[in-house]
Amino acid sequence: MSLVIRNDVELLAAVDRAQELLGCVEGSAEQRELEEIAEAVEQYTQITLAQRHAANDHTRS
Repeated sequence: MSLVIRNDVELLAAVDRAQELLGCVEGSAEQRELEEIAEAVEQYTQITLAQRHAANDHTRS
């Protein structure tokens, strides 16, 4: 199962959950969940930044 973050509310919830998981045991289910959250946050951030950049380029034209 792959986590998908669709908006800023979900992003905040994911970050909160990641903070709860910090310090988890290596190789545990919690560590895998933390890695999944990290990947989802990275994807959401990249997409959001690209969209904002495109929107800024559009308004400058």
